[in-house]
Amino acid sequence: MTENQIQSTPKFEGVEVKIGGTVYTVPPLSLRQVKSLQSTLAEFRSLTADGFDVAMFDKVLLVVQTALSRNYPDITLDALADMLDLTNSIVVLNAVMGASGLLSSGNTTSPNQTSRPIGT
Repeated sequence: MTENQIQSTPKFEGVEVKIGGTVYTVPPLSLRQVKSLQSTLAEFRSLTADGFDVAMFDKVLLVVQTALSRNYPDITLDALADMLDLTNSIVVLNAVMGASGLLSSGNTTSPNQTSRPIGT
């Protein structure tokens, strides 16, 4: 999916995050999506910073792609794997979890918050 393929008006409201210079609207997961990702989401809810390792990357990609596909149906796991890094993947995952009501109110991302690269 290229920048030109991104629709200008997302179908669902959500949290805005910047990935690779482009702002994406990350919508909440649908009920069907939450149901299908239930075990993975449970792992994320109990995850600590020390518990996050390389084995979780595929799960992060799956959850993020699933949520983004509501507004960007052509986005692929491969495209996301190239777009996300260690910094923005956590921001985007928190946006998904927060928009979906899966984080406590103290940990949610503001609906208008965009991620920024480290050092800016």
